Amino acid sequence: MPALDDRAAHDELTRASNARARLSEAPRRAEGHRARAARGCAELADEAGRAAALDDLPAARRQFAAIRREWHDLGAGHDQRSRRVTERYAEAADRVRARATPRRTSRIRSARREALTPRAAAGRPHRGDRRRAPI
Repeated sequence: MPALDDRAAHDELTRASNARARLSEAPRRAEGHRARAARGCAELADEAGRAAALDDLPAARRQFAAIRREWHDLGAGHDQRSRRVTERYAEAADRVRARATPRRTSRIRSARREALTPRAAAGRPHRGDRRRAPI
């Protein structure tokens, strides 16, 4: 940079030079971010598979919920995930969902059965109902 006598012109030239340098580095930084995100997605797909294999369903669902949030955070704004990584994540999600569905269905059925018992049909309060029965 040529020596300048005018301090304001020197500062302006320095700012312009720094701005050009930042602009030329932006594509390299973006590429680095995409590579880190792709590595992170692969690691999350592996973690999702381990979480789906857990015997304790509530623990598996909690762990998978955290993985799902991070998966969506990493994928926000760009789609750099490879097809194989995405398929691994989707398979793990399907395994967790398939294990949770029968349990949820049985809870719904038992709640319906309980609601249709003769006690409920007779107008008596439900066990969880804190109101008093009509006299």
